Amino acid sequence: NQSNETSGCEEDETNTQDLNSTAESQNSSDSDEGDYSDTDNEEQQFDEDKQIDNHDKPCGASEIAELIEKCRKYIRKIRKSSVLTTEIRKQVNDRQKKVELILDVKSRWNSTFKMLQRLLLFKEIINDFHAYSPLSIKVEHLKILNKEWRAIQTLSNILDPLLDAIELLSRSTYSTSSIVLNIMKSIQFLLEMKSTDSFENYVKRRIIKKFKYYFKQQIN
Repeated sequence: NQSNETSGCEEDETNTQDLNSTAESQNSSDSDEGDYSDTDNEEQQFDEDKQIDNHDKPCGASEIAELIEKCRKYIRKIRKSSVLTTEIRKQVNDRQKKVELILDVKSRWNSTFKMLQRLLLFKEIINDFHAYSPLSIKVEHLKILNKEWRAIQTLSNILDPLLDAIELLSRSTYSTSSIVLNIMKSIQFLLEMKSTDSFENYVKRRIIKKFKYYFKQQIN
């Protein structure tokens, strides 16, 4: 990501669902996360956010949740229409790809990550579909904007190593406490690594709060 190109979601949307309430139905509540945050770090983060131009401010939690829901609606619309599915598959075959759009299981974040990752594989196909196919009018209201693609890519980049780490832990039949701790510290290091992308930093801060909430004792 370039320093002047900040990932973001669609602005000026109203009545969006807050990600905290979404997370409650998917995983567990964020109500106690503040107990584990560092005051000095929060003040520094607030100062950093104040310096970001309004047009480049990172998405709020509700906008991230709404973007993910928009992706679900888009994929669902394509999959439910035989005409749209055939059109997309034609372009997939022309590019010699053997993949399909997939939907996630809302209660599993790794499933949502895989849905977004698969959607990214279709980015060029979807953009060409909207640019050249008259059938795209059926889903024009759900078209993924360039800044939304950047946000999806950023989310994928952040979640990818987390999924690798979790799968490594689940495959380790004889995991020792030292191995687990090293993997957790690696995750923490990745999440605390600053980026020139304000949206990426925002998402990482959200995740690290959860991470510290669940694994505070092991980290210390």
